[in-house]
Amino acid sequence: MAGSVPPPEEWILPAYRVALSADEAFMLGTFTAIWGQIDFFIGLCTAALLKTEFYAAEVLMQNMTTGPRLNLFMSLIRERVSDKAVSALAKEFNSGLSALIEKRNQLMHGMWGIVSDAGKITSAGSYHAKHKTNYLMADELPKLINDASRQTHHIVRPSRSRGHEDRR
Repeated sequence: MAGSVPPPEEWILPAYRVALSADEAFMLGTFTAIWGQIDFFIGLCTAALLKTEFYAAEVLMQNMTTGPRLNLFMSLIRERVSDKAVSALAKEFNSGLSALIEKRNQLMHGMWGIVSDAGKITSAGSYHAKHKTNYLMADELPKLINDASRQTHHIVRPSRSRGHEDRR
């Protein structure tokens, strides 16, 4: 679809300048795309555990954020999975993803701005009312991308062990 996106000079500018550099905005977009994979694969695994079509599971979870999706997934793991190796992978996934959910929320729902220390500009950061004194700084994005990417491997590993191909 070449040419379907208007060039930046035709975009309507927001009320305030976006505080992220092009590289930081790219990393935020990358993190968002990775999180989409996580939510998708939680839905796919939940559908398999419910022994239903993916779309039926998606209808069930359409108004759920990642936390409730993860809780449903883990509840189904506890109830329906007897394979200890798969249960261990699910617990590892749950632990790793749970640690990321608050950071993800701050990235996505926070107000990005320039953070200064005693009047000296330091970096772009995301302010979220839930974390009034703890900005999430843009320089944390590479680590968060790696942490989220690691979780995609945890959620797809059980399906790979059952003979599904790696689709990279």
